[in-house]
Amino acid sequence: SFVTHSVRAAGPPRPRRRVSMRPHPRFAGGVLFWGCQNARAFYREGMPTYFRVPFNDKNHAKALGARWCLDHELWYAPDGFPTIDAALAEHWPRITPLPPVEHFPVEDRAFGSNPRLAVDLIPTTCWYTSVRSCVEPDDWKRISLGVKLRAGRKCELCGTPANREQDIHLEAHERFDYVDGTQVLKRLVCTCSRCHHAIHYDLAEAIDEEQAAREHLRLTNGWDDASLDQHLRKANALWKERSGRQWELDLSIIENAGITVRLPEADKLAERAVHFHRVRSPGSTLDEFLAALGFPE
Repeated sequence: SFVTHSVRAAGPPRPRRRVSMRPHPRFAGGVLFWGCQNARAFYREGMPTYFRVPFNDKNHAKALGARWCLDHELWYAPDGFPTIDAALAEHWPRITPLPPVEHFPVEDRAFGSNPRLAVDLIPTTCWYTSVRSCVEPDDWKRISLGVKLRAGRKCELCGTPANREQDIHLEAHERFDYVDGTQVLKRLVCTCSRCHHAIHYDLAEAIDEEQAAREHLRLTNGWDDASLDQHLRKANALWKERSGRQWELDLSIIENAGITVRLPEADKLAERAVHFHRVRSPGSTLDEFLAALGFPE
């Protein structure tokens, strides 16, 4: 047997393709060079500078030449572009990326899995007790980023990845249990914005996204309208029951991960909480009061 080889006919040398350089978000420490589609990309070590850019300033940062690092979820000036670094430094502080937190000891990763997507209304007496409000902003970023990374940057409930064109974003959602007067954090879940709106169904109603939330609940769980309505009634009844009492807060799984938690003081928490029995009209039942506010039965 023999092997044939394809030989290019003699002639003038082919012109060299122009190679473009751009920072690559998946390689935060350097730059990838890209040629034609079939060319291999190669990696060069570098030291990009990261900045704390508020969400509302992202377009401004992008216009100044900042690039988005998906791994750290930070805007940065690529290595070798000092003018971009200087321009960004005039507006925002430089920061060092912190490692994400993906493991939370004693976390129950199966908690709240049936049904896959459930309406979970936070009792009014537990408002302002989220993990985000009880940790430093940098620690919340580490937590949120770790939850997304361990989920493969896909929603753990419906499997949808982030999609900027469709305005679908990923978030870290807390799942609590309510036991013996204590609101206990059991699990952190990576959810897309559609699932998050469905979970907080009351918020979806407030921003006129109720029909979209209903449809997403039906499709994700394979429910018909009757099953969905039954689930909503149960969720609403449970919410009203839990909103009638005060709860202590347990964020042990966050503390077990080595993150400092600042629990709200009991008197401050009581001031923030909304107790329906304190604000409804004398003589009216809780159901009558909720109906007057527009809450569903």
